[in-house]
Amino acid sequence: MSSKGFTTYQLRTIMRKAGNEEMNVDEILDESIASVIKNISNSSQLPVEYLLTLLLPAVSHHMNGSQVISNTGQTTNVAFYTIIIGYPGANKSSGIEKIKEACLIIEQFEGIDDDHSRINNSATVESLLSELKNTHSRLFQLWDEALTLLQSFGMYKSGGAAYDRSIMCSLYNTSSTVRRQTKGTSMTIQSPVLNITAAAHPVDIFDSMRVDGEADGLLSRFLFAAPTPKILHSFEIDQPDPDQPSILHTLFIIHCFNSEEVGNDDDSKVMYSFSPEALKVLNTAWNSYTDIIKVSYEFDSFIASIYSKARVQIIRIAGALHAMSLAAAVFDCLTSINKVPNYFDKSKQTLSLLRDAVAEFKKRYKWQIISEKTTLGSVSMMNYYLKQKKIYANRKINETAEEMLERFQKEEKIEAGLQFEKEEKLEARKSNRENKLMETTTARCAERLVLLTPGIKVPWAVISRNHGGFKINELHDAARKLDNEKIGKLVKEKKPNAKRATTYFIKTVIDENWDIDTLTTFTNKLSQYSVKLKEYVDSCVHRDFQDFLEDPEDKTDKVRRASDVAPLRDSSQTNDISTNVTSKEGIPMSFRNVDFQIAGGGFLLQKPSNPKSAVQTTTTTDKQHTVVDCNPSILAEESPPFSQQSLLQEEKNNDEHNQQQPLSTTFSSPSPASPAITDLRQSTPTERTPKRIRFDLNNDDSNLNKSPAPIFSTLFS
Repeated sequence: MSSKGFTTYQLRTIMRKAGNEEMNVDEILDESIASVIKNISNSSQLPVEYLLTLLLPAVSHHMNGSQVISNTGQTTNVAFYTIIIGYPGANKSSGIEKIKEACLIIEQFEGIDDDHSRINNSATVESLLSELKNTHSRLFQLWDEALTLLQSFGMYKSGGAAYDRSIMCSLYNTSSTVRRQTKGTSMTIQSPVLNITAAAHPVDIFDSMRVDGEADGLLSRFLFAAPTPKILHSFEIDQPDPDQPSILHTLFIIHCFNSEEVGNDDDSKVMYSFSPEALKVLNTAWNSYTDIIKVSYEFDSFIASIYSKARVQIIRIAGALHAMSLAAAVFDCLTSINKVPNYFDKSKQTLSLLRDAVAEFKKRYKWQIISEKTTLGSVSMMNYYLKQKKIYANRKINETAEEMLERFQKEEKIEAGLQFEKEEKLEARKSNRENKLMETTTARCAERLVLLTPGIKVPWAVISRNHGGFKINELHDAARKLDNEKIGKLVKEKKPNAKRATTYFIKTVIDENWDIDTLTTFTNKLSQYSVKLKEYVDSCVHRDFQDFLEDPEDKTDKVRRASDVAPLRDSSQTNDISTNVTSKEGIPMSFRNVDFQIAGGGFLLQKPSNPKSAVQTTTTTDKQHTVVDCNPSILAEESPPFSQQSLLQEEKNNDEHNQQQPLSTTFSSPSPASPAITDLRQSTPTERTPKRIRFDLNNDDSNLNKSPAPIFSTLFS
């Protein structure tokens, strides 16, 4: 029960605020009893708040089970749990001792020995219940350290603190019967009354008060006082007035009004009730507390808890103050005959005198009616205790129900806004996670890739080339799955001249005559693969896949036909340059009448203008260089035609240049004198790394009617 969450500064701040609140003794008590309390307070260095808080359970204990009829017609025992709070050295223990001493003297006068004393300090709840059962049903506990009491709950048993606290709450509520049942024993106590008073340090109480409203409300049942202590020099301390009665005399008179002759049955108990004027005061206070409960029970359970307990406590305080006012009335009667007991007089003769005075008073006066003044005093005293609790829990102390409602509404509005922002952020995070998950799922959906490949009749070569990281088997499985779902169809077709069939994925085209149900069904099928209808419609466009449909062998034939456009005159003119160029299979390649030059990044093939010029070879020490010209008709689709004169001039320039330059120079850069190269650069501005192509020019089949263009699509692709 420690306040580990409080700093030393926070504790000092709370204690200062609590010390600023004071009880108005003259407003709470009758004049005679107020003078008695002041005399004791000044002589014992006890603040009146300490003294009255300690007196409440003592008065209740000596009322011997008497009850008060409330404004609702219900009866309640007068019982209190109180704690005085202060730093070490605040003189708390001296107040506890004064109360205990007076109680023990009264027990001795009544012939109660130590073994049957009703002053109890049971270490556990089991021991307390046993004492209530076997010793007496009304006990009074006084603790120098409240922490000892609070830590005794649940002692010697695992997880039993909550059950022990519930027993303490039941005893406070003074139920007609309290039962304690265990596996081995069963205990029943009829009409128990338990009063507790204790002293505590701030660190032991404040944090527990803050959380008590959310728990069982045990501490809400306690009344607390943390006044500014009286720390006086010796010359500041007043000596007690010997002509004033003491605490002993006051408690004994209360004991006599509620004598031991009272039994446990309702008919024999002393019943106190309120006068009509007192009821009006009580109802006013009750209703004001009720208004605060209605406002706060949804927003602040601590406030609701302490005000709910206050509606009962104000009735009990009124009963205790009425008992003290009866003592004051007896003192007034004794004053009139000059028989007021001396402050230090503890003799049995004095106590017998007081008993006789009470008996005479009970015969003459109606003493069971609680007055309006006493009820006003109880309201003032209850408000003091409410302020103390609110200070400990850091609540506003002078707030009305209307002001509290306005504050709660503002706080709720702010809290609702913060909660809305929090939910929006959570929703945004959730949406982002879902979107990322959707994106991940979408990115890894092979069916989506197949469905969104542009085209309606899509060759499988297009899908496999744009595989998106999927394996071929995954794409085939996806296509077959879509085929089964009737979203598309996987077919094979073979053209008449093709050597093998081509696989196609044919998408289902949306018909404008579809009804809404058919379209919805189809859309739902697409959504299974994270494909939106608009995406699918946009992908269903006609595409020309001619380049993908060409058979690789057909391409080779085209290359062969292109190379045979200009047949060679004589195979003897072939010059083997296999030392420089090797085919993919490692077989030497022969080039006839073909001149290779590098034009930018591509090849240029030309046929010499002079048909008699077959092969011109330049030989050096280490290398053999070959210059071969081919038919310019190969360039028919790539470059403009040239006149015969320009071709002759070009051939002459090329011959002179080739005879002067080594082969490495011829292959390293284009001939600046060739206008065809310049034109080719202009027509093919994008430089590409040429592919190695195996030329087989030994086939002399006639290809004059074949277009040479495919060879360039092969070379520059």
